[in-house]
Parts: sequence; structure tokens; C-alpha cells
Amino acid sequence: MALTSKGYYANVQVADAAGNVTTRQYEVVGADIATAKTNAATLVSALDAVTDGLIIGYSVGEQFYEDTDTYGAAGSEVENLAVLSVELESEKKKATLTIPAPIDAIFVDTTGPNRNVVDLTNANLITFMNNFTDETGYTAPGPDAIALISDGEKIAPDNTNDVPKMLKGRRGHRASRKG
Repeated sequence: MALTSKGYYANVQVADAAGNVTTRQYEVVGADIATAKTNAATLVSALDAVTDGLIIGYSVGEQFYEDTDTYGAAGSEVENLAVLSVELESEKKKATLTIPAPIDAIFVDTTGPNRNVVDLTNANLITFMNNFTDETGYTAPGPDAIALISDGEKIAPDNTNDVPKMLKGRRGHRASRKG
């Protein structure tokens, strides 16, 4: 994997009189993220002057892309998903997180009924899910969450096992007309 920077962008959300929201993405020039943020703010201000819509938000980021002509592993399909049910920190709510084109190793078995059951003890899966969990609640504390799900929330830690609180997981499939 050789991900290379493609540059910076701004996503701008504009609402109309009926509450309909549209998002526009603009490529933003900048030598670094700080300059890109300044240029995006200027762009948003100029857009505000030419639209009757209400700018309800914008984000600035850097895009990366694979710079080699490669494909996923043989047989991989992004329509196939690992669908995980997790418990969130706040109010013991639940959320769903999906992994596109999951590897067979995160399932209990490669054949039979357990082929469609996610192995919640898989080390690589736990490492991925730890990105959404504050590990300070664990017996052996680690880093805090670096990513959020479900409206800015974190996965609750399972203090008994020092892993993210994953409730269950299964194989899923999302419809596609791509083949």
C-alpha cells in the first residue's frame, strides 16, 4: 500500500428553505493543512455571498490515494461486510459498525454455519476496534480513541476482558449492480 497525498479539499453543506441539504466538495490549494483551512474559510465566505442557501457547516481535509495500479485480494468484494454490533459508552446504547471486504480470518470458520459468525477474539479485529475505544477504562490502560462512530461516540470498553465491547458480529452483503 502506497498512499500518496492528492491535496486538500473542503466539503461545504448548504441548506435550502425546505431544509434540504446538499454538499459540495471543492479542491483547496495549500502548502499545508493550515493554509488549506485558511483558503477554505475564504472560499466559504465567498460562497455565502452568492447563495440564498444557509451554509450549515464545512470540513477541510487531505485526500490520499493509492498511486499504484493494484486491486484488492482475489475474490474480495466491498459488497461483502462484517457487521458488528457494539455497545457505546453513553447510556449503554448500541451501534453498528461495518468492515467492507472482510478477511476470512476474522470469522469463526471458513465453512459451515460459523462461516458467517465474526470471531470477536480475533487480535486484528480487536486492534481495529480499539481505535474507537478509550482504553483508559481497561485494567492495563492504553491510548484513548482516535476515531468516533455513531454521532461522535466511542465504543465502551469491556473491562472484564480489556477489549472493546463487541456484542456480536455476522457476515452481511450490500446489494450492488457492479457485478
